[in-house]
Amino acid sequence: MSVAPRFRYDMPLFLQWFIILFCSIFLLIGIGIAYESYQFARWGEAAEAEITSIRQSVETRSRDTGSAEQVVTDWPTVRYTTRTGDTYEAEVEVTHEYGDRSIGDWVRVLYLPESPTRVRLARGFSDLWIAPIAFILMGSLFTFGVFFFFRYSNRRERERYRKKYGIDP
Repeated sequence: MSVAPRFRYDMPLFLQWFIILFCSIFLLIGIGIAYESYQFARWGEAAEAEITSIRQSVETRSRDTGSAEQVVTDWPTVRYTTRTGDTYEAEVEVTHEYGDRSIGDWVRVLYLPESPTRVRLARGFSDLWIAPIAFILMGSLFTFGVFFFFRYSNRRERERYRKKYGIDP
């Protein structure tokens, strides 16, 4: 009479949880960015700001075809006056293209009254919410997708074991 070998998973449980936790980092980053966006949406005050300088960063990305592509990102520095009459200068976090702007142009910004050097462009919904939505969706899909994949694959392994040896692991 043969003895059934001890049931084993394809992947150790600690490694499964490590992968799930790693994937959930996207979710946690998205929640953090969403909280910051909520602060700007709830307590941010609008102001007209003048672009005083533009810092450019150039990043070279390689394509699948082997050619290189240069991506230029602009980081405008703006000067604005708060409701209290204080003038501040801050570099704006640009989440995507903000159009053809040059030094001396005026833009609308949101700043936080308790921390007036934290500034974002105030152009619409996407400037505040596109990054958190993307991170939360990616994090949710990765985390729950991997979690359910592991649960399903473990269930399949248990069924194979049950059919082969006729007992529960």
